[in-house]
Amino acid sequence: MKQFRKYSKELDTILLDEQYLFAYCKSDGFSHRFLRAEFVVDYDYNYTLELEVFENKKIMKNESEVYVKLGILSGLELEYIENLLSSDFDSLKKLYNYEGLSLTDIGSQQIFINLNKTTKYIEILDGLSTDYFENQSERILFELNEYFKNIIESKYSNWINKKTTHNNF
Repeated sequence: MKQFRKYSKELDTILLDEQYLFAYCKSDGFSHRFLRAEFVVDYDYNYTLELEVFENKKIMKNESEVYVKLGILSGLELEYIENLLSSDFDSLKKLYNYEGLSLTDIGSQQIFINLNKTTKYIEILDGLSTDYFENQSERILFELNEYFKNIIESKYSNWINKKTTHNNF
């Protein structure tokens, strides 16, 4: 996948390439499979989903280490993203993590939103309960994150088992 993130030294943050409206990235952290998922959406709602694993090819029944799907955003994926964009997403924190604890090898998700010529960057560590998401915008963020994590796990399972799926993306 073409690089869609860039680091701004001036702003000291990660930015989403200006051609994209939304991006969702998931990493397992330090695990047996090292799953990495990247989902980017442009302003015409075209998307690219890419999954990559470090696992041994023996378990990859389709003999591919990278899964790529292109399409036009629709259904629940579109609804979750539109709900987030309609919320007060500027009020969301940059980092949702365990207070006072730093876990560097745990799974995490990154969400990027490009609106009004600025990138909103959000990182969420795996395992946080709903208690960490207090207001309406944070609950919408939590629901979007849970939905995309589940979809990615489903895509991963289907990919390694070479099954077909009927999900929108």
